[in-house]
Amino acid sequence: MRRIVCLLVLCIAGPALGKTDPLFESNDTLKVTIEAPFKRILQTRSLEDEEQGTFTYTDEAGQEHQFAIQIRARGKSRREPATCNFPPIRLNFKKSETKDTLFDKQDKLKLVTHCKSDSVVHKQGLLREYLVYRMFNLLTDRSFRVRLLEITYEYSEVKRRPITEFGFLIEHKNRLGKRIDAKPVELIGPAQLGKLHSDFVNLATMFHYLIANVDFSTFAAAEEDDCCHNHILFGEGEELYYSIPYDFDMSGFVSAEYAVPNPRYGLRRITQRYYRGHCVNNEHLPQTLKQFDEKRDEFYALVETFPHLSKYSRKLTTRLMDDFYKIIDDPRLVEKRLEGRCH
Repeated sequence: MRRIVCLLVLCIAGPALGKTDPLFESNDTLKVTIEAPFKRILQTRSLEDEEQGTFTYTDEAGQEHQFAIQIRARGKSRREPATCNFPPIRLNFKKSETKDTLFDKQDKLKLVTHCKSDSVVHKQGLLREYLVYRMFNLLTDRSFRVRLLEITYEYSEVKRRPITEFGFLIEHKNRLGKRIDAKPVELIGPAQLGKLHSDFVNLATMFHYLIANVDFSTFAAAEEDDCCHNHILFGEGEELYYSIPYDFDMSGFVSAEYAVPNPRYGLRRITQRYYRGHCVNNEHLPQTLKQFDEKRDEFYALVETFPHLSKYSRKLTTRLMDDFYKIIDDPRLVEKRLEGRCH
């Protein structure tokens, strides 16, 4: 009965989230058309040079809206041609054009793209990554919202048939900060673990454990980047920060075709788990596990009701959740694999 109630809630109203932008209030797939010189964008993959394009969608009332936008490639590993033949892109809207539309007050938005055209494998990986964001939304409002798009890409500078693929938009960090009453913090070098909300760190690291992800750090940077690796700090004052995760393509839950196990942790499979929680935060572990137990049915319902997943994707994600809950349901495994392997 509880599972049925959760299914109905997810289908009718979506997760009970905090107030947000109109664009991210709905979980319905939005059909859009983007016209731009994609041949040049795919060739140069420039992070500096923006190209002119148009963005078109039809609202619920049947009215078509078209915006002039600027567009460029973005990202790191996925921007490399050897990894993806279609890179992630950034859409730059003009606020004067989007007023009183679904994109009201939006400015620069990250678009996660399909990586390789006409590929079922990459399509399903993208959809699983979209669901990862939705799952973290269920745990906390301090998370990046996403909106799934069905995108028709039209090449403006060459004669080439349009392609239609799924993609999803990620809430801008400034809009997230405004929603949770905290500002993004730019910090060069690592943060101090003691400067982070310890209960939230536990929540985030346990979520990474659920999705079998080690490609992150809540307080340190990767190589010469600013803090933090696949996390962004948000501050409500000068005392403590929230370290909020994003970018989950290297997780077992997503199992991107280009993802490889991290040898640093002795992993042999991308779906293999390694707990990266901090021992100093173990006092929060019982409450953290309770939060995941309370969201159990909603996690499963999200996967079960999402219409675009293949049979394989449902099997993969369900199996990973099954294995996770077997661990946290067993006190001996909690002691051995979580408390006993913290850092």
